[in-house]
Parts: sequence; C-alpha cells; structure tokens
Amino acid sequence: MKEKISLPGTLIIISLILGGFYYMTEINKQKLIQKSYPQVEKTEEKIVESEKTSNIIPNIKAENNSEFLPEEYSISVLHNGGIGSRTLTKTAMYDNGYLKPAEDYVLTYINKSGDHMWIWCKEGYDLDNGTIVSGNQYVIDPILGIGLLLENKLQNSARAVCKRSNT
Repeated sequence: MKEKISLPGTLIIISLILGGFYYMTEINKQKLIQKSYPQVEKTEEKIVESEKTSNIIPNIKAENNSEFLPEEYSISVLHNGGIGSRTLTKTAMYDNGYLKPAEDYVLTYINKSGDHMWIWCKEGYDLDNGTIVSGNQYVIDPILGIGLLLENKLQNSARAVCKRSNT
C-alpha cells in the first residue's frame, strides 16, 4: 500500500528543492563576479583616469601672468524640487571642456521663500543675449543677471552664454 504525503510535507519538499536551486544559482553568480572582478576594476580605473584628464582646465598663463579664462563659456542651472527647494545642479563649459568647480563660474541666489532665483556670470563676464529658460517667466537684467520665477514643478532650468567684459 502506498503512503500519501501530506500537503505540508509536499510543500516542505518543494521549498527545499527550490531553495537548493536558488542557492546554487547565487553561488554561481558569486563565482562569475569573482572571476570577472579584475577586468571590471581595470575598466573602472581607466574611466576614472580619463575623467581626470578630460575635465582639467589647462594651466595656461597669459603674457601678463593672469589666470587662464576663456573668452566665453556656457552656463546651465537645473533647479530640482519646485518652490522652496534649494537643490541646484550647475554646469560651466567652454570649447575644450568643463570649467571646474562650476560654482566659481555660475553664480546663483534663491530668495528666502524659494520662488525666485537669480543667475549670473563670474566677475568680468557679461550675459550674452542667447538665454534659454524652460517655460518659466524670467527677466534679464544687465547687472543682476537672469531673474527666474520658479514654478512648482520637478525641474526649472536656464542656460546662457557668458562673454568676457570689454571693460
């Protein structure tokens, strides 16, 4: 006479079998990662090294020994989080790459209530006329820069070109 296995016993046996398969799969994944890890590490080192060399501002000195400054550069400000947020991503670029730190080239101010933001260029530079703002109301003042009314949306952004002042 055949004995029947109860439902709980069947479930236990099935869970043990599936658990064994899962365990072996995880062990195989770990072995694969360990085998390929040196290749991943070398690739990451190459990426980090290329980022270091590609974003460095050349240490070029003019004849009067002043600091290297491009004739013009582009700025971009991305405001995240809507009204009241102070989270900004600033970017400054010129023909040969990024200007770092961007905070030295892209100047910003957000008022106390967090609904207005002002953006302007580094001292010695003026805003060019090619300003692009993402659908927000804005004003361009030659002294104060770009005044942007922040909206309660995920992102508010503005881009502009800064040109060296003639004065």
